[in-house]
Amino acid sequence: MISVLVYIIKLLLNFFVTTILVTDVTSEQKDDSKNLKLIIFCSFFTLTLTSAVQYFSSDNVVFMIGLALFVSFYVISNLVKDFNLDEKLKVFLISLCSFLFGVGGFVVTFIALISAVISYIILYNSTDFYKFFFTRKDDHESDSSIIDENETA
Repeated sequence: MISVLVYIIKLLLNFFVTTILVTDVTSEQKDDSKNLKLIIFCSFFTLTLTSAVQYFSSDNVVFMIGLALFVSFYVISNLVKDFNLDEKLKVFLISLCSFLFGVGGFVVTFIALISAVISYIILYNSTDFYKFFFTRKDDHESDSSIIDENETA
C-alpha cells in the first residue's frame, strides 16, 4: 500500500516537472501545446516502466533498470522522430527526469528536481548553450572563407 502512495507522489512530481519543462514562457506563439499529449505520454511511460521494473525485479535490479532505460528511450526516439530538434531535446530531458523519479529514493528524487531546474534553465534562458552543442555547421562554408598565407587575393 505504501508503494502505491509513493508511486502517486512520484507521478504528481513528474507531471509538475513535465508541465514546467513543456511550458515555454519566452515564446510568443499560442500553439505551444501541439505535442503536449505525446510528451506527457513519454513522461508517464518512462516513470511507470522504471517504477514497475524496480518494484517487480528482485534479483538483477540494476540490469532491469538499465533495460528499462534502453527500452523507454528507444520507444521515445521512435515516437518523436518527426519533431524538430528543440522538441526532441525537451522530450529527452523530460524523460530523463522521469527516469530519475522512477528509480526512486529521496536522494534520487532530489537529483531529479535539480536536473529539472537545470534543464529549464538550459531550455529557456540560455538558448545559445544548447544550440552550440546540438546544431550542425557546414565545414565547407568555413573552409572557403579562410585564405591561405601564401595565397594572394
